Amino acid sequence: SYLALGLGLLACMILTAVAYLYFTSWLATVAAIGVLGLFAANLSGVRQMPGLFGAWALLFLLVRLPHQLEVRLLTLFESLSAKIASVIIDQSGTYHVVQGHLLVIDGYEIEIDKICNGFFSVISMVVLACLYALWRKRPSFHVALLIGCAFVVATLVNVLRISTVGIIYAKAG
Repeated sequence: SYLALGLGLLACMILTAVAYLYFTSWLATVAAIGVLGLFAANLSGVRQMPGLFGAWALLFLLVRLPHQLEVRLLTLFESLSAKIASVIIDQSGTYHVVQGHLLVIDGYEIEIDKICNGFFSVISMVVLACLYALWRKRPSFHVALLIGCAFVVATLVNVLRISTVGIIYAKAG
């Protein structure tokens, strides 16, 4: 037990040193969460604390994705939302064109990334789903299902936001 705790602390210190040398806050955050996990494991060995692992695992939602991956996911999410919203705007009878990150209606360009809350709405929904699952002590399968539904709900909210702005702009000018 003490050997595992010592090796875990050593690994966290190495991560912290690498984070310091390469000026990356990502590794520093992971190291801090690792230290908190070691502290929680040591504490739960002394005393029974149900739900502590779930609360610790929620801390990993604070870690931002690497920038290139985040940009790719954001682009994918925005384009998916724009394509679905375009179908809804078509059904309302509004002539429009989606060009990359722009929704063009009557020559006016509406930036989709200004309307769409981006990937942060997905993260917010996932955090809420995980908090709910932790609060209600749901099994792992249910948590995975909730996280999947959080992605779908966030996409639908962004589609609703984009299509509403497009339709209202086309009708009101």
